[in-house]
Amino acid sequence: MDLEDIADLLYAEAPAGFTARRSELAAAALQGEGRDLAEQVKQLRKPTVAAWLVNQLARSGEELGALLELGERMRRAQANLDGPLMATLGRERQQQVSRLLRRARVIATDRSQGWTAALEREVEATAVAALADPEAAAAVASGRLTRALSYAGLGEVDVSEATATPLSPRRAPAGPAADAEPGRAAREAAARDAAAEREAAGVLDEARTHARELTRRVRRAERDLDVLRRDLERAVRAVEDAESAHRAAAERAIASQAAAAPPGRS
Repeated sequence: MDLEDIADLLYAEAPAGFTARRSELAAAALQGEGRDLAEQVKQLRKPTVAAWLVNQLARSGEELGALLELGERMRRAQANLDGPLMATLGRERQQQVSRLLRRARVIATDRSQGWTAALEREVEATAVAALADPEAAAAVASGRLTRALSYAGLGEVDVSEATATPLSPRRAPAGPAADAEPGRAAREAAARDAAAEREAAGVLDEARTHARELTRRVRRAERDLDVLRRDLERAVRAVEDAESAHRAAAERAIASQAAAAPPGRS
């Protein structure tokens, strides 16, 4: 076995038995492949309870696969600025996350692991991160998370040191219900999409910035236009007042000239 094989076995272990299982696998590696592999096994980090639960979700059912597929559709809809589709997928997201949390609770109960509100929040945050970011999705699909993930709503998810081994388009983690080929395909697709998503996100940010600037300029122009319209109205009233005054003055001048003319002159 290589390190990937050992990691697949080890991260299926419940947190309570992780350390003992790691020692066992390290000893087996020392007897078989040698000291270097044994030392690598010893360095594999114990997962948090939330990370362990997500790892089991990656192995034991279709809920996580459906969630990751939904994440791909959501990112495409966002890149295309498809508002109606995003709203529809947002409702589906709530359903998928709720279904995933119910499955996680069942796994925790079956494995005699306490289920708390804090644990639920961490599992939910990891699911939301996987929906938002392709690299987070690949980390979750690996089945070798060591810590929960979180998404702040902007930028990329921090997946540094979030998995026991570096992410790679290798087979899906081993497990009773795991399907190796779809798992590998999902990770390969996530890896391919990561660069494209970052590029699309950059284009989107530029487009939004340009649109915001144009919106500000339009609003300034509209305010300036309102001011000019008010000035024009005042100017038109001033012209009308001046024309009335001029007519009145002209009439008085004509009347005065007529009154001042010598008698007998026509």
